Amino acid sequence: MTGGTMKHGLKIILRMMRIKIMLALCMLFLIMLTYKAVHIEKAETVFYEDEWYEYPADELMERYYRESNFVEALAHEDWALWEIRRYDTDAECRLKAMLGGSYIGLGLYKKGRTYIEDAWEEYERDGERGKSVYIVCYIEGIYYLKTGEYETAIRHFRKALRYAKALEGQDVVVEMDMAHIYCDMGRAYMELKEMDSALEMLKLSYDITGERRLESEVAHIYYEEMLEPIIKEYFENMPDGKMEYDGWFSMQFGEQG
Repeated sequence: MTGGTMKHGLKIILRMMRIKIMLALCMLFLIMLTYKAVHIEKAETVFYEDEWYEYPADELMERYYRESNFVEALAHEDWALWEIRRYDTDAECRLKAMLGGSYIGLGLYKKGRTYIEDAWEEYERDGERGKSVYIVCYIEGIYYLKTGEYETAIRHFRKALRYAKALEGQDVVVEMDMAHIYCDMGRAYMELKEMDSALEMLKLSYDITGERRLESEVAHIYYEEMLEPIIKEYFENMPDGKMEYDGWFSMQFGEQG
């Protein structure tokens, strides 16, 4: 075999190797695209507080729910439902309950109730209740509060608090959820005209929120927009007028009312 023939043969071999490498790279690229389509969470780019962020649909829905922006939460309903099928049962139940809570917040009680029932059915099928069960209990309590079944609402709020208090390593999210529960329980007692119990619950909500609102914007907004107006409403509806809001507020700092 001459030197020219050997060189020609090597060129053919190298060309074939390059083709195989290119085919392998193409296959790898296709595999990566398939993996991304099937496994990687879809995300939406959102402009928030002067910056752009990417959120998966389920996280975005939960954030809007916690901000009481129910219309925006439900704008991601179908997308979020597609995402949560890949999650564990507890996360799925939490997100379904929040979708239900969004409908309830908009006055669509029947639709909201359906999601809550779905969440309980998921827990039953799984045979175990996870750490988010307190959220399902709480949102079911909101349903009863909104539909005028105040004593039933209080029972669900108390159950939600038992589950929340049993969690280990409570973070600010759980603490603020508990503040919400105490506040809504106070509202239920106000509707029942049990004013002493109402103030007790509102005070417990205030204790959590007051401690957190200097370090947490979420807690600050909740206090300003939700809790404080409800406490003021309580004192406006006091039948004997023994104390006004300003006096009560001062007492929280050990001052004279």
